Amino acid sequence: MFGSTISSMNAHSTWMDVNANNVANVNSDKFKSVDTKLEEGQQNNPTAVLREGAENPTGKSGTDLTKELTDQIPTEKGFGINATVVKTKDEMLGTLMDMKS
Repeated sequence: MFGSTISSMNAHSTWMDVNANNVANVNSDKFKSVDTKLEEGQQNNPTAVLREGAENPTGKSGTDLTKELTDQIPTEKGFGINATVVKTKDEMLGTLMDMKS
């Protein structure tokens, strides 16, 4: 179970990085934004799959700020939930160690 939590955090981290890059290049001419989807990978662990977007025919950036800004919400929530799982496991191990000593 803990492996899937780490895989999910890595996938969400990749999603955040791609999102930030797309937003940073919103004013870059001929920039092709990258779309990130979370999919089931090996051993049912989540993985980030990247797909390059189409070039904008007007020569402007292909970044859709509406999509990028709304994508930040599930990215933040997903990473936060997984961080809570890691924190809870750490607290449980600490309690277990206290009981043993």
